[in-house]
Amino acid sequence: MVEFESEYDIMKSLEEWYCIKIQSLAFQNVIDQCDCDNTLTVTLNSQCVLIPSIIPTRLIGVARHLKYNKHRRFYKNMILAEWIHNYKCHDEAVNNKDIDPYNGSPFQIYKEMSSKRKGKFFEMIVAEYCKNLECIVDRAINSDHDRVISGKKTEIKGSMLWEGHEELFRWQQIRPDQDYDIMAFLAMYPDRIELFASTKKEVCDFVQKQDEDGNFVHNQHGGKSVNSGTFFLQGKPSDFPFMRPIENLV
Repeated sequence: MVEFESEYDIMKSLEEWYCIKIQSLAFQNVIDQCDCDNTLTVTLNSQCVLIPSIIPTRLIGVARHLKYNKHRRFYKNMILAEWIHNYKCHDEAVNNKDIDPYNGSPFQIYKEMSSKRKGKFFEMIVAEYCKNLECIVDRAINSDHDRVISGKKTEIKGSMLWEGHEELFRWQQIRPDQDYDIMAFLAMYPDRIELFASTKKEVCDFVQKQDEDGNFVHNQHGGKSVNSGTFFLQGKPSDFPFMRPIENLV
């Protein structure tokens, strides 16, 4: 038995396995009926969106013994026009996702913003999310941080996918000499936003670490040989063990 943490994980797993695009999930019971001879009949729910009309390929939610039932209309070696919308690759073609993964995404509007305006909305998203967690969110005490969340001075850094990379973010302008207790990281994917947080010490110790040649590899300005005081993190959240779900720190 496979267990999933969320509906999103179910959809992602199904899309990757069947190479289709799923718009939504519907959870309903399948009824097993027995006749007087104890012959089992599976009553399919025709409203279940997981049963797309892509009969010649693979059917999701249909028992194997029903796929080739002689009473079911079956097409070989073809994909009809009304079936193509179920294919994930077709969705990518329609929305030009091979050019920009944010095309057709509800987050596309942020891609089109200036850096300053984007940063403002990233801060607002984090603040509103924490309020939804019933955290107390206050304005910043000074310009060194963005909000005070649950009594902790919080600096907020956000990033969308870096140009030309499938899963690469870049959180910039990290300054150890500023006044904050924790740093919140927002990672905006085309289909979701993930939020993480770390203590100031964890982040600053990491970005100021020198490599074997004495270089500051996370320097954002002025080369790598001297501590510039301004740093960046580049990668995906799982690359940084100090990034934990934001709920753990607020």
